[in-house]
Amino acid sequence: MTSKGWKVSWNFETDQPGDDARMPDVEHLEAYILNLRFFIQDNEPTSLRNIGSLYESNCQAPSLIARFSAVRDTINSELDRSI
Repeated sequence: MTSKGWKVSWNFETDQPGDDARMPDVEHLEAYILNLRFFIQDNEPTSLRNIGSLYESNCQAPSLIARFSAVRDTINSELDRSI
């Protein structure tokens, strides 16, 4: 989502992307967002928080727990940053 070269442009008269827009297809954006929600909504068993709880309660290797925590923290900081 942070790829260089994207340009958002919208033609409000025709209600569609402008001729100079360089964006992914809406279908690709929808797929990205639908998959992302599985990792950020805590009501999903696959949320980063719920997976972290599983690691902490069931994983016997402290190095794997630390590794997951580092990855989770990186993802969360990217999601929390302002654009």
